[in-house]
Amino acid sequence: MHATDELEPPARDITAPLRFPISNVFKGQSSGTAVAGRVCSGLVQVGERLRVLPGDETAVVKSKSTK
Repeated sequence: MHATDELEPPARDITAPLRFPISNVFKGQSSGTAVAGRVCSGLVQVGERLRVLPGDETAVVKSKSTK
């Protein structure tokens, strides 16, 4: 058994506001812009409308990760 097999995943505070640091931005010609990242706190569901800061833009969650 490897040491990494024994590690517990970090706990995420689901009662805190959503924090979603963006790791990748994908700009399509017909589909607009998509982003990828990791939810650090809070919860998010498909169909939710989000406010993106800085810039005060809005976005809609289209899909969830399959990982």
